[in-house]
Amino acid sequence: MNPPRCANRTPDPRVQWFADASEEQKRAVVHALLAVAASDGTLVTPEKTVIAEACGRLGVSSLDVATALASPIPESVEAPRDRRARTALMLDAAAVMVADHRIDDRELAVLLMVGKSLGFSTAEIGDLAAQVAGALVSSQRREVIIDRMLGDGHTS
Repeated sequence: MNPPRCANRTPDPRVQWFADASEEQKRAVVHALLAVAASDGTLVTPEKTVIAEACGRLGVSSLDVATALASPIPESVEAPRDRRARTALMLDAAAVMVADHRIDDRELAVLLMVGKSLGFSTAEIGDLAAQVAGALVSSQRREVIIDRMLGDGHTS
């Protein structure tokens, strides 16, 4: 017999935000994830897989991804207002960075730019990158990392 599922589980705020996301917002996320992945000079299959999974969770279709790739990077896009949604987006970007089991300084630099654009401090971004790298080794679930980041006293 399977245990009952928790009915009180709140929906992923990224999905809520992306339900009403503009095309520019979708393109911005795709471009940000690709920028992190390609910043070390390569774009390998594990990075593509993480990007595809992140886009799938956000409801960004393969057509949206193709459109983003054919479009210029948006100059300015409104980020999610919800801290949990911004943290989850940063987690996706950091997961792309570690997907190939290497962390390159150029990837860290792009992750820092993405994090700053989402309103995170340098210390918060470094903490998130360290937690994602540690989770890679320990196989922690993404929800645990997000909850830990939000429980560390970081506020909106």
